[in-house]
Amino acid sequence: PKVSSWRYKNDPEYAKNQCIHVLFPGTSECYFSKNPLAEILKPYPQRTDEAFWYENMDPVGESFWRNRAWPTVEHRLSELMLLARDAILHIDH
Repeated sequence: PKVSSWRYKNDPEYAKNQCIHVLFPGTSECYFSKNPLAEILKPYPQRTDEAFWYENMDPVGESFWRNRAWPTVEHRLSELMLLARDAILHIDH
């Protein structure tokens, strides 16, 4: 998955906005929109482990993303997979 290129909004009207909620590949609206929520990096980074990416994110800085954001994402995804495991285990066997 890619990190969204639009500023996150949790208002109900944005719940199904695919440019805010991870969409890969994105539609042209996600990359060429005049919507004020669109915060397109140019050039769009191809990787998330380089200085350019960390310098253009909000909050800025490698330390936040490596020490707080990524571990939180990894924890949530691991938790989700463990909780879903019993419900889908029969599909794999």
